[in-house]
This record gives sequence, structure tokens and C-alpha cells, in this order.
Amino acid sequence: MFLTSTAHPPHFVIAYDPRQGPIVASALNREYPYQVLVPSWNVRGKMFERVDAFHVQIDAPMKKRSIFKNDSWYELYCFAQRQDAESFQELFGGHLTPVKADD
Repeated sequence: MFLTSTAHPPHFVIAYDPRQGPIVASALNREYPYQVLVPSWNVRGKMFERVDAFHVQIDAPMKKRSIFKNDSWYELYCFAQRQDAESFQELFGGHLTPVKADD
């Protein structure tokens, strides 16, 4: 289950992992600094099945959250490795944004 936030302080809970509990923005950015922002309509339906297959294929951790920005919904896919984020972007489009982690 993911919680949506368009603007949040550094330690605001933005996602919830049933195995690990709440995830705060700074922790997400630190652990998954390579993030791809994709319009939600681009990863729905049959395309979501391809996203799921990609995740299984790379066998690497990935987090996702929904964002409402400029009157549209987006999905932010977060990766630990730049190569995984670049591969995701090649397949599904979107904007790759490396994030500087909060210290």
C-alpha cells in the first residue's frame, strides 16, 4: 500500500511496506536514489504486466509510489542501481531523476 504526497517534509511517511513498515522520503531516496517518473496511464492494464515481468527479470529491489502533480497522476519507480533505472526508462519511458540522498 502506498500513500501519496505531493509535498512532504524530509521525514514524512510516503509509503508503507508490509514487511518493513513505514518508509520515509529520506530513507527511500537514500536506498533507491535512481527514480523514474512515468505518467500513470503509461503503466496501466497490460503494460502493468510488463512492468511486473521487468521487476521479476531484473531480480532487484524496486519501490513505487503514486504522485499527483500538475493535475495528473504519475508513478515514481525507485531503483538502487542506475542501470536498472535506465533499463526501466528505455522500456516504459518517463524521466530519470537521480536523487541526492538526505544525510
